[in-house]
Amino acid sequence: MILIELRNYLKEHVSASMVELSMHFKKHSNDLEPMLEYWIDRGRVEQVEAGCGGGSCQGCPMRCDKAYRYVGR
Repeated sequence: MILIELRNYLKEHVSASMVELSMHFKKHSNDLEPMLEYWIDRGRVEQVEAGCGGGSCQGCPMRCDKAYRYVGR
């Protein structure tokens, strides 16, 4: 189940950008966001701001300004 895989990925890597998650799971950010919200609602993951580092981000569809961090309990 991808929900568990997503949680485990963040648990292992501590944090990851939306670009990293999209590339790893081969899913568009729109598909991953509801799954990330599931874990955010349960207090396991939090959203943090992260820049893409390119300096030319104009709101790309990968939403590289978002990152997620495993909080766990």
